[in-house]
Parts: sequence; structure tokens; C-alpha cells
Amino acid sequence: MNFPRLFLLAVSICIVSFSSAQDFNPVEKHYFSDDYEIPNFIEFAKDEMPGLEDLDKFLYPYWKGKSDFDLRLKDRFVDQQGEVHLRYVQTYKGVDIEFAEWIVHAKDGMIRAMNGKLITEYPSATEAGISEANALSSAKNFIGADTYKWEVPAEEEFIKAYEKDPNATFFPSAELKYMSKDLDLLASKLRLCYTFNIYAHEPMSRQEVYVDAKTSEVIFANDLIHTINDTGIAITAYSGVQNIITDSFASNRYRLQQTAMGNGIATFDLNNGTNFNNAVDFIDSNNIWNHVNAQKDQYATDAHWGAEKTYEYFNVNFGRNSINNNGFALNSYVHYANNFVNAFWNGQWMTYGDGNNNVNPLTSIDIAGHEIAHGLTTFTANLIYARESGALNESFSDIFGAAIEFYAKPNAANWTLGENIGLTLRNMANPKQYSDPDTYDGTFWINQVGCVPSNQNDNCGVHINSGVQNYWFHLISTGGTGTNDNNQSYSVPSIGITKAAAIAYRNLTVYLGRSSDFNEARYYSSY
Repeated sequence: MNFPRLFLLAVSICIVSFSSAQDFNPVEKHYFSDDYEIPNFIEFAKDEMPGLEDLDKFLYPYWKGKSDFDLRLKDRFVDQQGEVHLRYVQTYKGVDIEFAEWIVHAKDGMIRAMNGKLITEYPSATEAGISEANALSSAKNFIGADTYKWEVPAEEEFIKAYEKDPNATFFPSAELKYMSKDLDLLASKLRLCYTFNIYAHEPMSRQEVYVDAKTSEVIFANDLIHTINDTGIAITAYSGVQNIITDSFASNRYRLQQTAMGNGIATFDLNNGTNFNNAVDFIDSNNIWNHVNAQKDQYATDAHWGAEKTYEYFNVNFGRNSINNNGFALNSYVHYANNFVNAFWNGQWMTYGDGNNNVNPLTSIDIAGHEIAHGLTTFTANLIYARESGALNESFSDIFGAAIEFYAKPNAANWTLGENIGLTLRNMANPKQYSDPDTYDGTFWINQVGCVPSNQNDNCGVHINSGVQNYWFHLISTGGTGTNDNNQSYSVPSIGITKAAAIAYRNLTVYLGRSSDFNEARYYSSY
């Protein structure tokens, strides 16, 4: 099959063909593991940078002429310095290899650096032995839900309207991918899998399920609903008097919708239900929103203002047009279910419960920023929600939740998450206060060796181990000295939260990939 050349045609999805070899001399190579023959990071001197058209020639010797390997372009991102970042996934015979990613950093058509993880040997399991229907049946048996979104007519109507596509559906269609049960990239362990995005209605869950295409075994399930915490969260319901943008849709009729930012920001009322199709607008008669009532409607404006300030933060500081850099609509659904002590990003929108007892609704500015930042991660590094990559996923949300709070409320911001409701979740300035580690492999660290991700173990401690990078962020923001749990002394000068957040943002959007770990996050934070 003949594919268009990546560097000659401006297309959103294309394939790089590998044809000839040529020697290039990087000034730096770095390996994160002995498992990879291709360096995980490659940097070139300014006068020796290869052109983008030479990418195939550089990789050809490493791949030893294996013509069934290709690169598929996933994303093209131009940063504020004008540098272009091209994010690829490696394919074998046109099928994506999960976690095999390659990111090219270029300017004026010349490659400055490259990083990622690529394999050099073909996967051994390449044939499907079961049908897509049988694989879906295995996935559903694994999830074990009573009802799925596509089985609820109102929810099917909702997704069609939400996507503005009459053919949109929650019914999962399979995509073939190569995946390892151990979440590594050893070619001998890679299995050909049917991958499904399955949204369960009751009990509620959304997971990316990998089913072995030969044996029908479910080898991994990636949680797509990223919550603020598994056990409960807290918010501050009051941010004082704030300006918000609303929609005047009739005489003396206003609703929590606006189109001034990206493709819009909207906040809807689920009335303690769980069917998103039944959500309605919050309405006001004079655009002075003072909705203190038994239904706790006053918290809806917290969610709306939080989404607006989050959009504004990323736009002002990084020139980003919403979380996908293309105006992604930020929609929030408030009053989800009864006594629901949580908030979550489900891959498409934000949802907030009302809490219960002494826990108030979960719509504070740090929580809103945290949840929407999960969406930023989805559209950039897309860190898998398990083990160290999952802890980084949670940490980046904490980081931007805090940064957004300091941006929006500089005189009232702090380093705790979800305070003032009787249940503070995490303290970035002192993670150990809530039994989270501040040191890699230190006190409270959840051991990753042999850990099989599950809901019962917090996907191998994604919320707990996030404390390590959280403390790093606080430390470089404010400065500090001390000795860590590994008996290593440190003295870190303060660079301020604005510069610290810029480092975190560049790391997440430019260098990290789906399976990145703390070692990689540490290394690339210096670039």
C-alpha cells in the first residue's frame, strides 16, 4: 500500500515510510530502561539538526529495515516559542501499539530533539481468533453493569444532541490495538486486542477495555472517569461576588451558558438524576444569581465560574484555546445523583455531586480546575490511569487546580485541595499530613512492583503517589530546604508558581506520553 509522505502533505493522519539509511550524530542520548534499543531521548546540536524529512532515515537503522513498522501522526502542537511538536504512535501493519509513542520537537523544519518509546521487534501475536461481538461480550461480562448508556433511549438521544451528530451513540465499536498485560513494551508480551470504550449507566463507570483478540481474556481496563478522590471530596462553596458570562435567551431570562470562550461554557442541572438527557438549564430573571435554596442551586455558579476561570487561565498563560487547543466546549453537570460525594471528568464533560452530611457540593475552584485539567491531560500526554502514569495524571490535575485557584483567588488561595468543607483531601505543601508520600519510594509510597491496578487499590495508588510530584511543584514554587526520606538533602530556590506551572504545562503537553513515569517526568522537567 502506498501512503502519502508525512512531510510533503499537510494531513491530519498520515504514515511515514522508511526507505534509506543515513548517519546522524545526536549530542545527547538518554535511556530510561534497558528494555529499549532506541534511546528514549535524543537531542541534536544546533548546527547538526536533521530536517523533518530525515526522520525516517534516522530511525531506519534502529528498525533494521522492518517495513511493517510505521508512525501514525496523532497530534501537532505549536507552542508559544513557535516550536512544533509532532506526537506519533508506532504501528505494526497499520495497528497501533499502545504506549509506543514518538514525539518530535522541531522549528523551521529542523528537528531539535525527539523522545518517546519505540519497539524494534515485531509483536508475536498478530491474528484475531474471536469476533468483535464475542470480544464485546467478554468486556461486558468483565464490567458486569446492570445497564449501559446505549441501552437507555434518553441517553442515546442526549449523545446525538451533545455531539451534534445524528449517528452518535454510546454503543462501543472495537478498535484493534497491541497491548501488554503488564503494561510494558516487550514485543514478546504484546497481544492483539479489541479495545472498547464502554460507558455503564448503573452502576456508573466508563472504561477503556482491552480484550485479547485470540483468547477473549480482558487483559486491562483503563478508567476514563477521573475522580477527585475515591473516598470523598470537599469544596468551598463561596468565592465571594464574581463576574460570570451568561446567555440572555429571552426577555428577563438568563441561563448559565456562554459562547465568549472557545466553543462555549455551559452548566446544567441534573436534578439529582443520572440521565444526562434529562438535564435542564439553570434560569435567572435578572442576571443577578443569588440562588440559595434547599436544592443548593447556589453551587451551580461555582461550577460555571470555575470553568470560565480555568479556560481563562490556560488561555492567558499559555495561549491555549480550551483543553484541546481547539475550543473544546466546557460543559458541567451539577446535582448528580443523591448523596454523591464526588466529582469527575468522564472524557467529555464534568459532573459534580452534591455531597452528603457535612460534605458540601464539589464545585469549588480548585476542584473544577482539577477536573478540567484531567481533560487537558486527555488531549495531550493522555497518561494511562494506573500506577505511576496515573499518579502523574492525578498530580497534574492537583497542580493546575492549585495554580488556577492562585490565579483566580490570589488572596484566598492555598496548597490544600477541597478545604473548608470538613474534609481536606491532599496538602501539596505537606503530603504526609494526609498519608501521601513527598518522596519517591518514601513513607506512604504505594509499591508498584507486582501491583495489579484495580478500584480496590486505587489503580495502584494514583491518588496517593501523586503526592511526590505535588510536593515537587510546591517546592519549586515556594523554595525550601530539608532532607528527604531517602536521606538526601536538598535546597531549592523559589521560582514562583507561575514559572513552576509553565514547567509542568510544557512537560505534560510536549514531552510525556501514555506510560510515562516519575523518572521521565523528572528528566523532562528540565527541558
